[in-house]
Amino acid sequence: MRRIVPKSAVSLAFCFALTLGITVIIAPPALAEGGSYTPIGRLVGGSPTDVAIAGGHAYVAAGGALVVADVSDAANPRMVAYCDTPGDASAVAVAGSYAYVADDYLGLRVISIANPLHPIEVGSCDIPEGAFHVAVSGNYAYVGDASQGLRVVNISNPASPVEVGSCNMPASATAVAVSGAYAYVAAAASGLRVIHVADPTNPHEEGFYDTPGTASAVALAGPYACIAEWGAGLRVIDVSNAAAPAEVGFCDTPGSATGVAVVGGYAFVADGSMGLSVIDISNPEAPFEAGSFHPPWGFFWRVAVSGNLACICDADNGLTVVDVTNPTAPAGRGGFDTASYPRGIAAAGGYAYVADDSNGLVVLDVSDPSAPQRVATGPVYLAGNRDVALASGYAYGLDSSSLAIWDLSNPEAPSNVGEVGGIYWGQALAVSGNYAYVADEQYGLRVVNCSNPAMPAIVGVYDTPGNALDVAVSGNYAYVADYDAGLRVINISDPGNPVEVGSCDTPGYAEGVDVSGGYAYVADDYAGLRIIDISNPAAPVEVGALPAYGGYYDGYLRAVAVSGNLAYVAAGWGGLWVVDVSDPAHPAKVAYYNTPGNAENVTVAGNYVYLADYDWGVMIFPKLTNVSVTGQVRVAGMATNIPNATVEAYSGAVLKGSTITDANGIYRLWDLPAGNYIVKAGKQGYVTQTKYPVSVGSGTTYVNFNLGISGRLTGQVKNKVSGANIAGAAVTASLGGVVRATGTTAANGIYLLDTNLPAGAYVVKASKAGYLTQTKASVSVTQDAATYVNFNLARVVLKGQTKAAATSAPLAGASVVVFDGDTPVALLMSTDASGIYEIAGLPTGTYRVEARKDTYVRQSKPNIAVSADSTTYVNFSLATSGILKGQVKDKVSGMPIIGATVVARMGGVILASAPTTAPYGIYEMNSDLLAGTYVVGASMTGYLGQTRKDIAVTAGVTTYVNFNLASGG
Repeated sequence: MRRIVPKSAVSLAFCFALTLGITVIIAPPALAEGGSYTPIGRLVGGSPTDVAIAGGHAYVAAGGALVVADVSDAANPRMVAYCDTPGDASAVAVAGSYAYVADDYLGLRVISIANPLHPIEVGSCDIPEGAFHVAVSGNYAYVGDASQGLRVVNISNPASPVEVGSCNMPASATAVAVSGAYAYVAAAASGLRVIHVADPTNPHEEGFYDTPGTASAVALAGPYACIAEWGAGLRVIDVSNAAAPAEVGFCDTPGSATGVAVVGGYAFVADGSMGLSVIDISNPEAPFEAGSFHPPWGFFWRVAVSGNLACICDADNGLTVVDVTNPTAPAGRGGFDTASYPRGIAAAGGYAYVADDSNGLVVLDVSDPSAPQRVATGPVYLAGNRDVALASGYAYGLDSSSLAIWDLSNPEAPSNVGEVGGIYWGQALAVSGNYAYVADEQYGLRVVNCSNPAMPAIVGVYDTPGNALDVAVSGNYAYVADYDAGLRVINISDPGNPVEVGSCDTPGYAEGVDVSGGYAYVADDYAGLRIIDISNPAAPVEVGALPAYGGYYDGYLRAVAVSGNLAYVAAGWGGLWVVDVSDPAHPAKVAYYNTPGNAENVTVAGNYVYLADYDWGVMIFPKLTNVSVTGQVRVAGMATNIPNATVEAYSGAVLKGSTITDANGIYRLWDLPAGNYIVKAGKQGYVTQTKYPVSVGSGTTYVNFNLGISGRLTGQVKNKVSGANIAGAAVTASLGGVVRATGTTAANGIYLLDTNLPAGAYVVKASKAGYLTQTKASVSVTQDAATYVNFNLARVVLKGQTKAAATSAPLAGASVVVFDGDTPVALLMSTDASGIYEIAGLPTGTYRVEARKDTYVRQSKPNIAVSADSTTYVNFSLATSGILKGQVKDKVSGMPIIGATVVARMGGVILASAPTTAPYGIYEMNSDLLAGTYVVGASMTGYLGQTRKDIAVTAGVTTYVNFNLASGG
């Protein structure tokens, strides 16, 4: 029904772009699932992009999920569980009881697979530029970033992974492998990059090899890296000298080498449309193809091998399992599509029927809507299925060229009873009485007589002026969404002679249509939802519209289904919209769920709403029925309504409902469970207002808001030394210790905070990684006026981490001192909780840097070269100090001596000293005492000094040395 690029083409284009290092623009992340409208069930969907094998299970990154497949029976692999990911899972690595998923633009997700049947996400780490690939070694995950190269994430605490280091490179990191002190990165058009990761906080490139093709994947075989080269086969690179890797052999493959795994003396290459190539690499200088497996069709992308099985990601067919017991003759054993690719959907009687792009008709048991199960698949000849409709115990399925009819007397075993060709490019269908009405993109409306399901026949055709993409039938009229020709009204009272009687142009591209109560509802692509009065079919007229607010990312509307006073809209990248159409002249979005995929179609059956998302599967939502909270949002002190304000209802910290106000400032929150809520209203340019408690019961609660106009903070952030503009700096404004607004500087360094700033005196901060934060206090903000605040940030020139030598634990509270010769020129008083310090403002030069902390031995590093506008990393590992403690007394009277000096020497050098203090003449030296043997002396004016030799000091242990001084000095 909708215009969708076939998934095979999507996969090929996406892979090709990645391997060439092209930036791929993808829809932004989905909104949080705690939003206003949350699915209660889902059947996972998506093309597989990576796979790992562990313990008889294959873990597959597919669409918006990690799919777990039981492959213990290679001939019958089956999906046993999945764990949703908020983004688009692109790669997976398994280590121990965790799977680490590169989740594209939503970073790294850590999923517990301690029970493979119940995977659950336990932690995540943001990777702002997008996570393409991941490898795990020890306590670190090495993530291939979309544009920033390699990111190193500490996963020692899986619940709280944290990035600790990064290394930029000239192209996207499409694959990563790690061994010992090195990470080996396939960097698309930039070949193989060898990154030294012995210090994970300071990874740096040690060498590279510019491969002749496009480096797509990498696997290690002893001192060799095997590179799958898109368009250039398998390259074998000697990496024994990390600084100068060199190619020693290659083997061309017939397809497009995109994935590689190495086991024994063989490299298993996922070779695009040519399947699997097995390369003998026992002689790295002369690799050759020893065997191959060619599927009938598909595109092999990634491969994992364990024991005698190879699991391969086929972009078109899902997971393929190949027996590689004999590598020279690999044999296909089984496979399964990771999910469906739905374009159309209908539901009735506890079953949902999906028009699937790959599998034809797919039948889902939805008797438990929280756990839909696939129970049947229709004939494969309807692969490329566009739409499905139900009527009188039959399912009607449409592909591009034919209409098929299935008997549903047993929904779990549908049987084909008839079909008819003669359709040029079918997109959608509707069934009414004995007729099926087909929207044919090229030839308009086709009418099919189905009175005998075994012998359907085309009896009427009307060639619409545009491209027919959808059709709805009501009474004697068919309403056709005709793309650039808007809505066409066709009289079908004589099915053999359909005739157009009216039309209504729409400003966008009419892609979907539904009819209810004298109105046609048109999903008009980028122009939003259009509501057309069809009470006079000869003269339909638009009476209301709901625009697609943010353009492409907010929704290119594809389909619509109306139930009661609500329209449910499949909004493409914008997910599912719920629109209140009780007043057709003023439709208002009352709920939404922004899927990461492409919402293609929607239907309402019983108490549920079924959404077909092409990239993310089938989702089931509860049908909304009652308004819980409603009201109006206006400007404080004025009778001005505020349209498009956001109203949110929270139960505690959990978002339970959200909506936006209509043109009159009116909002409606639907179906909130009974209880007390925090309700907030806000909009850019205004101060958010919160009301609590708002009590919700069985009826409707009315809550109005009056929003004050916000003040504005604006200015520019620059480099303190060079004066260059700083893009991407974060600016925050706090009032009374509470952050009221945040923003980010643009390419010109300018920021604007113009929301939620009531009048008052603010603390404003500007910060960016690599710079020291600058704070400005007592910044006066006035309602509806601009206050200008500029910042000049000093570049961090020294950065590092201080750890305890004995445990490698970070040392918080250590001080770091920078010396020019013997003169201290910079001091950081205290490292942060992770032991990290940053020092800015040093001119170019060579320095001595020293770290100190009580109970540890100070460490000094000389000859540290610093450049004015780049960061030098200096880490410290402090040994635990010994402790010297004791008392100094008058030898005759036995009274304590206050203010005496006690020093500890090793090799004639004073390493520590301390005074005696009141009231007991006690001294203590707890820092800078290396384990060893010391000479300890005490002195005081008016007394003879006393020295103790051969005093043994042990790390972390207190040694007591007392003194009794005689007078006379």
